[in-house]
Amino acid sequence: MGLRRAFIGAGSDSLVLSLWEVEDTATLELMKYFMEERMKNPDTVEAMRKAKLKLMKEEPNPIYWAPFVVTGK
Repeated sequence: MGLRRAFIGAGSDSLVLSLWEVEDTATLELMKYFMEERMKNPDTVEAMRKAKLKLMKEEPNPIYWAPFVVTGK
């Protein structure tokens, strides 16, 4: 909560956070998908949703995609 509050207080519109320690390879793929979607649509929440759906097709186990949440816009 403290780090999120600090970033929002410093002017960040949104943050992508993980709720627990994540696996590197799947996280890299998720972030690639997220940035591809973000380039198409500036809605951060929607971009993360679409990125997670893409990763779910490759890695159906939620441990790879579930820890990521978007806070803010």
